[in-house]
Amino acid sequence: MSAYTSNSYYSTLLASKNKQQGSDLSSMLSNAFKTDSNDLYTIAKKVQMVRSRSYQKELLEGFKEYFSGGAVSDKEAASKANDEKLASVAKQLNESAGNLATSGSALYKDPEKSLSAVKNFVDNYNSTLDSLQDSENTKALEKGVQMVNSTRAYSRTLNRVGISIGSDNRLSIDEDKLKATSPLTMQSLFSGNYSLANRIADKASYISRTAALSSMNFSTYNSKGTKNDYYNQLSAMMFNSKV
Repeated sequence: MSAYTSNSYYSTLLASKNKQQGSDLSSMLSNAFKTDSNDLYTIAKKVQMVRSRSYQKELLEGFKEYFSGGAVSDKEAASKANDEKLASVAKQLNESAGNLATSGSALYKDPEKSLSAVKNFVDNYNSTLDSLQDSENTKALEKGVQMVNSTRAYSRTLNRVGISIGSDNRLSIDEDKLKATSPLTMQSLFSGNYSLANRIADKASYISRTAALSSMNFSTYNSKGTKNDYYNQLSAMMFNSKV
């Protein structure tokens, strides 16, 4: 009877929490275990209802609402939105950096096409930095620091081709200087497996993946705004309990 006992306790908790809201869940929970009858059949039917997966599923939805304060918090919504944005801009950075890394000499021999490709890369790089500044995703932030450090390691070469690194780590382009740079210098900086562009593409791919996963993960917040795993713990207790 352990599942019945534990679910009875949790149901009472949720009924109390939702009573003032007058919700259907509150009504269901508050009446789930009440009976004036000592008839064994009536009591057994109550137990059977609590054991049912459909009831437990509905109860779990109540847990989710209870521990999230009734609705998605502003903090959770903002965090999810930023993760989604970070995943998107980092993916674009991965694609633009990957294009520079895999393009052959033909791209760098054409000053206009080369400038366009590098400008796209720089725009996506700066957008990724902007999103990282608002992120609380520690894995993405760690990879972002590595990305900035990799870029700074190439600062002298970047300056030679007309790309400067600001105090805020954002990149800016001197278009005339970049177009005047020799194709060989451009190709050595951006093309190939050991190029700056390829290093940035790898880090951007990781940032995009971890941000996308973070935006999909369910998390709840307590009144202090910190994450809790109550929902997962309680659901495991319910479905693993023996009756």
